[in-house]
Amino acid sequence: GIILQSPQQSERFLWDWRKTIGELFEENFGALNKLVKEEYGMKGCYVESHGNGRAFIADGMSMKSHCDLPMSEIWIQGKVGTQNRVQEGISDIRESSSIAHLYGKEVVAAESFTATGAGGEAYRFHPGNIKWTADTEIANGLNHFVIHDSAHQPLDDLKPGLGLGVYGQWFNRHDTWADMAGPWIDYLARSSWMLRQGEHVSDILWYYGEDNNITGLYSHSFPDIPYGYDFDFINPDALLSEISVIDGKAVTGCGKTYQVLCLDRNCRRMSLEVLKKIAMLASRGVIICGEIPSEAASMYDSRNEFESIVKDIWYSGRDNVFGNKWLDEVMKASETDPDWIALSGCDIRVVHRALPDGHIYWVNSPISAPQSAELSLRVCGLKPQKWNPVNGEISDLSYRFEDGRTVINLDFEPNDAFFIVLMEKTEETFVSLPEEKHTVLKDLDIKGLGCWTENPETRHFSGTRNYRCVVDIPEHNGRLLLDLGETYNLAQVFIDGQLVETLWKTPFMTDITDYVKGRNSIELEIKVTNLWVNHLIGDARKAPSERESYVSFDFYDGTEPLQKSGLIGPVTLIEEQ
Repeated sequence: GIILQSPQQSERFLWDWRKTIGELFEENFGALNKLVKEEYGMKGCYVESHGNGRAFIADGMSMKSHCDLPMSEIWIQGKVGTQNRVQEGISDIRESSSIAHLYGKEVVAAESFTATGAGGEAYRFHPGNIKWTADTEIANGLNHFVIHDSAHQPLDDLKPGLGLGVYGQWFNRHDTWADMAGPWIDYLARSSWMLRQGEHVSDILWYYGEDNNITGLYSHSFPDIPYGYDFDFINPDALLSEISVIDGKAVTGCGKTYQVLCLDRNCRRMSLEVLKKIAMLASRGVIICGEIPSEAASMYDSRNEFESIVKDIWYSGRDNVFGNKWLDEVMKASETDPDWIALSGCDIRVVHRALPDGHIYWVNSPISAPQSAELSLRVCGLKPQKWNPVNGEISDLSYRFEDGRTVINLDFEPNDAFFIVLMEKTEETFVSLPEEKHTVLKDLDIKGLGCWTENPETRHFSGTRNYRCVVDIPEHNGRLLLDLGETYNLAQVFIDGQLVETLWKTPFMTDITDYVKGRNSIELEIKVTNLWVNHLIGDARKAPSERESYVSFDFYDGTEPLQKSGLIGPVTLIEEQ
């Protein structure tokens, strides 16, 4: 409550005070990190430095710059109390990915899929409803999942077993779908491996200023980035030490190039040191937009020198400096075309990696319904292919070259994500593949179809049930698909005892063509697994001595509604042509 000469001088003192404490954190943490690695021969270390929405006086990017694997955290989609933990996690992951892109680090990690059992959410998670969160992480630069949590389960007679208090995702060997988890892990692994190839492409460098950090500024909303462009955050340390200028572009020490530097509104107060660096960038042709600094931040900054530099940068008629103009106008003025455009205006997310001899685009439809789009990419002369991280399949796409870009026709399943890989040079400027046509050939008569909770004998069942039938194969000319219809929550399809595929997301459909060749009939078996929830709710209605399940926290009281479970169907054979 003490005023030092004036409120303005008090603010400058506090700015210096907080900055000094932050620098002490960074210097001592960085030195300790190096010392421990050298003493124990460690090859690298993760740093999950300050989490989501927590007060932290040091700069998060500076802290993470000292580590080999910058790490973050994100909770499963939804809210905890009044907090939207997903948006907090997005800002934390974007902080880590920005550090990786600026300093040339390969891996961007995050504590992933954290959840709380409070409010009836315990044990409700499975690949189908976790995928949205995984794809959100990828969309913000993640390429390494550290799954929360996987408590050790030493006993087989206490299930689902031990946990981390009220917190989960409860991913361990006693989960109902543990034996079916392989394809889900394959999805995460394939996606992560692809997103470590080449160099991340982003056109915009967003400087968020001093005396705050990313999770403090952006835990509720992101910068307003124009559609079709990607961006990285940059902090004072990286701006001062890592950025040089080549041909009028801001370039990092590892060679990554940015088209535009944008100053956040938090840059109204700026240190003289940073202002001088921005003056150098402006004098060498870097395009700069956003907030015009109006107040020197430190007690030690010369006010006259500060005002003189501001005048030189923003009020001397430079054609590469756009004071108080924001990015939509500036990107047009910079003649930087959008990296991608969804021509039909659909809701998609894109990540671009540039290879020495090609490009990888990860594309994601984050909505729970099918949609189609024409996607225009800032690449031309290379044949596009679709690489599917769910099953590893590679397929060709319809496309055309137009105005130096590649326009691709895409169909998305609900909550779909896949890669468009462009590596093979081609002279074909237009390729139109036949549209796939699906025809229902047969409804299968399978005993026991329906929701388990509607049957008193199975309403509290949690685990796996088998469905079996003999199927006469109808005549077909194209591929033969098996569609399970409405299914909760994972399923495995077997034909004559051989595993065809594990299905974990909508649509629950698999290609059985190669398994029925030359056959008039087959023995079909479908194993369906639900979650622990219904069993835990049922046990909560019993006396403790009568319960069949064990958990280390009482998540349910027995009054909660049961979840849909089982194979509801209809189960059909579909011809694809």
